[in-house]
Amino acid sequence: MRTHSAVLLRLLTPYRWLAAAILAAMLIASLLEGLGVAAFLPLLHALVGGGNSFGGPLSALFRWVPTGLWGGPLLSALVLLFGINLLRCLATLLRDGSVAYASGTLQRDLKQRLMDRFADSPYPFFLDQKQGQLIYLLSTAATRVGVLAQKLPQLASEFLKASVLLILLLMVLPLETISLLGIGLIYHRLTHWVSTRISYHTGQGRMKAAADQLSITSEFLGGIRQILAFGTEASWRRRFALPNELYRRLYIRDGIWLSVPRVLLELSFIGVLVVLIGVAQSRASGTLLEQLPRMGVFVMGLLRLLPSLTSLGQLRMELSSLLPDAEQVEKALEAPTRSPVTGSRVLTTVQKGIRLKGVDFSYPGRPELFKGLDLEFEAGRVTALVGPSGGGKTTLALMLLGLVDPVEGKIWVDDIPLRDLELNAWRKRIGFVSQDQFLFHASVRENILFGREGFPQEAVEAAARLANAHEFIQELPEGYNTVIGERGMKLSGGQQQRLAIARAVLHNPDLLLLDEATSHLDSEVERQVRDAIRRVSKGRTVILIAHRLSTVQDADRVIVLEGGRVVEAGSPRELLEAGGRYSQLAEAAR
Repeated sequence: MRTHSAVLLRLLTPYRWLAAAILAAMLIASLLEGLGVAAFLPLLHALVGGGNSFGGPLSALFRWVPTGLWGGPLLSALVLLFGINLLRCLATLLRDGSVAYASGTLQRDLKQRLMDRFADSPYPFFLDQKQGQLIYLLSTAATRVGVLAQKLPQLASEFLKASVLLILLLMVLPLETISLLGIGLIYHRLTHWVSTRISYHTGQGRMKAAADQLSITSEFLGGIRQILAFGTEASWRRRFALPNELYRRLYIRDGIWLSVPRVLLELSFIGVLVVLIGVAQSRASGTLLEQLPRMGVFVMGLLRLLPSLTSLGQLRMELSSLLPDAEQVEKALEAPTRSPVTGSRVLTTVQKGIRLKGVDFSYPGRPELFKGLDLEFEAGRVTALVGPSGGGKTTLALMLLGLVDPVEGKIWVDDIPLRDLELNAWRKRIGFVSQDQFLFHASVRENILFGREGFPQEAVEAAARLANAHEFIQELPEGYNTVIGERGMKLSGGQQQRLAIARAVLHNPDLLLLDEATSHLDSEVERQVRDAIRRVSKGRTVILIAHRLSTVQDADRVIVLEGGRVVEAGSPRELLEAGGRYSQLAEAAR
């Protein structure tokens, strides 16, 4: 575990003052633990008729106890025993409460830091990550680090308590205690070997298996319609069964190894205890009655020590199995990530248009998508982008949103480089409808608002009317308060798309960016959406990305994008009359 101390130190450094308070509480509780055991010595002496001179170092410790107070030595010893143990219980409560507070606070802070980091990461970051791994980090891994933060003070507390009890036993029967220390050292080496060779690697395997389960579960729930439609449930069961079985085996393995050192320690201590008591009695100079108080305190201290030693080994192995999660969380928080490129200029409205000049772009590890692309979208006009799949239409939309950046070339908005614009302000000027519209488990109203504040119900309904969604929303069981299910699964595809369009026009954007906005609509509903687009296009810049050419009939200009370059541009009528690529696409769509 020493090799991983730097990870723990970095994660726990912000809580150093809380750690100092916990350490102080642990010290007090451990000292009172030893005093609580030692306080049985005056009681046992009083029971056998002795005074307050016990022999050895403990005699000086309790010499101050007034034997005649509170009705005699016996009652005095009982009051002393109760008082010390009351203080010990209070100190233990303070310690455990502080540890629970620290663990809960660390969990909350780590989850928030991870969420903040993910929210601040650029779009390409998510293209390179497995969704299940991110979910695991944000939920399970952060929780397990909180558990680690709880186990670590427990380990330190048990160590302090064991140290105090060992000192007490050395004061009572030193030779016997030294003999028992040999067993403790063997136990320490055994738990060290198990924690470094087995528990850590088992924890790594369990972490990966749990992350794989989350990834498969996320994919399964996201594609449940298609899975049921294709009847492939069995294959997903098999995919899930593999990491599930691996997790089970590692869980069992971890549980067995956690128990082995404890069983060996308990058996060894009981056997040695029997031998030592017999030896101590055989060489004792006094009667059994005279030796009984010291032997009683020794046995009582040993019985308190045994659980502490057991916990020390078990906690050490548990910490080793939790360390891989701490390493992954620390790696996610500290790994360098490219922040989204953003400027400081704020654009109030799009007056001239958008231009792309000499734009090159490619995704990492994939062929070049654009090479020297020149393109222009005039302000206040509807421009349609059409062409085969893979031609770069959606990537172009991502560029305009500032989600991905050109490798070379520039994008200009009203003669201002897009890089110079403040991205959040720019995106607020855009109404975006993605081809994979995102709806979440909440009400219709919350899905249209999408976390934006300051919009009254009248504005929500106006946006829904514009998207031809108000009528079907009114027919839902609770209208705008109807919960639509995970990913909007309670709605039809057309209804989902119209909600997404209502969301896009809610804030009265300057630029409408519609990526396959009518892809899930039937002919009648498509006509309604086209009417809505026609109404909302007045005075705005609209970019339509479409495969269905019926959607772009009302466009002022059509750009045919194929192979990452512009092959045709003009009005729909001009392109049809020219008999070029657009005409071929229109013919193929019939």
